[in-house]
Amino acid sequence: MLRIPSTISGQRRSNTRKLTNAFLEFTEIMERTERKDKGAVMQRHTTIRYAEIQDFPVLKEHDEHISESELKKLIPAGKILVMYEGDNLIGWLRFGLFWDNIPFMNMLYILDGYRGKGNGTELVSFWEREMAQAGYGQALTSTQSDEKAQFFYRKIGYTECGALLLPKEPLEMFFLKVFGQNHRSS
Repeated sequence: MLRIPSTISGQRRSNTRKLTNAFLEFTEIMERTERKDKGAVMQRHTTIRYAEIQDFPVLKEHDEHISESELKKLIPAGKILVMYEGDNLIGWLRFGLFWDNIPFMNMLYILDGYRGKGNGTELVSFWEREMAQAGYGQALTSTQSDEKAQFFYRKIGYTECGALLLPKEPLEMFFLKVFGQNHRSS
């Protein structure tokens, strides 16, 4: 507890006590809030890992953008990351190599109910670290111009670097993120 010198006048002493009590009350509220926040974080345990064959049924059920035979090839090739909360699939990230030497994120998908909570950012960050550790200095992804994903990619540091216009399709926008100065040599 803060000691108040007896030389302080009664009014100043009263004001100092009020400020001290207010500060202690504020500190106690902040500590309770921090404990609650830590508790919430501790309760939410997510796991990111490379997909395994036992993930095939749930990926096949949710990923409509790839054939079953191609999905079966990508799992053992280590080209799919999955994110789980306990036993529940949160989302996945599929990738390959553009021009056989630049990591390209083909699909990032977070299931409804898990969006807007940082899961996509966490999954992409994990993938980027994996690619950087493998010696790559940059990564690419794309999204159609009529999709909201372009705003997400910009928010996490990707910059627009080109586009492709196919007949009867919306503009496909390409995004690049440079990890650092060390680029993988071809």
